[in-house]
Amino acid sequence: MQLQNKRRLRAESSLQRQSQIAGCSAEVRAVAIDEGCLNKTDSNNDFNALAHAFESSTDVLLPDIGNTPSSSRVCSVVSEQDHKQRLAKKAKAKAAARAAESEVACSLQQKKDAVAKAAARASENEMQCCNQLRRRATVNANARASENDIQRQLRLNKNAETTANARASENDAQRQLQLNRNAEATANVRASETTDDCLNRLGEVIQYKSRIQGIVQLSFVVISLSFDSHLLKLKNNKMSMASLPIFTGDATLWFAQLEAYFCTQCFF
Repeated sequence: MQLQNKRRLRAESSLQRQSQIAGCSAEVRAVAIDEGCLNKTDSNNDFNALAHAFESSTDVLLPDIGNTPSSSRVCSVVSEQDHKQRLAKKAKAKAAARAAESEVACSLQQKKDAVAKAAARASENEMQCCNQLRRRATVNANARASENDIQRQLRLNKNAETTANARASENDAQRQLQLNRNAEATANVRASETTDDCLNRLGEVIQYKSRIQGIVQLSFVVISLSFDSHLLKLKNNKMSMASLPIFTGDATLWFAQLEAYFCTQCFF
């Protein structure tokens, strides 16, 4: 459409220049050429034929182009017709321009709508992508939180196990210490019992020693006082040395029996 407008403007400017140079006949010829009725190579005779055809269709007498006196009349009639045609062409051109402009505006509006739809789709896709990223971030955060909870629980379990092991070890140590104390107390009791036993035995030995010393002293006294009578009595007595008390393992009883024997033999 713009190319046609440019061509039309160039044709109008060309016609104006030709009219200024060649006069009214050149303008009429140019109009005929522009309308497609004549070619640039057609002669005046062809133009005369065109003029006669115009007369028959419009009931307007047009003389031949070669008749100078009536050329102004032909020029005015043809110029008026050309002016109407030009106005019609301009109206058509304006209508076509408006249609083209409307078409361009419609196309621009469609393009704007398409761009807006594309932008809306892009925004929607971006929003969906953002939502997807947010969901993924939430899932990742939940996974990390769950992993942290698991690790924390593992640490708590390890700490609890360590504490339990420490308590068990402490209980074992306390039990071992108590066993050691019990063993030490038992050893002390046994040592005390052994000491008491030793003391008792030592006391018995001392007692036996004192009794032996007493018996020996008594024997020496008896022997020194009545050696002769004793010997005589032993000879005349039916008892013999075989009747002495026999040691049976009980030292206390044996010493008592021995003392009684000597006392009986010496004084009775």
